[in-house]
Amino acid sequence: MKVYGPPEDQNTSQEKPCDYPAIENGKLSNSLEYYKNYYFPMRFGQHADYHCNTGYSTPSGRFWVRMVCSERGWSPEPKCLKTCHVSHLENGYFSSSQNIYKEGERVTYICNDDYQTEHGDGEVTCTKGDWSPRPRCIRK
Repeated sequence: MKVYGPPEDQNTSQEKPCDYPAIENGKLSNSLEYYKNYYFPMRFGQHADYHCNTGYSTPSGRFWVRMVCSERGWSPEPKCLKTCHVSHLENGYFSSSQNIYKEGERVTYICNDDYQTEHGDGEVTCTKGDWSPRPRCIRK
């Protein structure tokens, strides 16, 4: 049998369903971080803003994202994705007009004459650890 505290207990899930969100590679606004014991948990309809650390991006790509406390928790779920940069590639180049990709996104690179991609078709994926496989052009 589960025992519940008195009605004034602020930790009942019906009153304040959204706990402090520990965001991997991200942060809430300064006031929410500093006064988290005061602000959390939050009630339905209340909101919090977060951003990602350098080298990471919100799924939308916007710097600040507002999330709202809903019956299912934070919406949207706070997430910070690793970013990978399209940089100089020795003996080749990326076939992209975009400079930054987010975790899970793919891009293709092309090697100059007399060189070939080290792995298959030259497609690489941005992962938590940077490009995979590592883009590299090797002599034919």
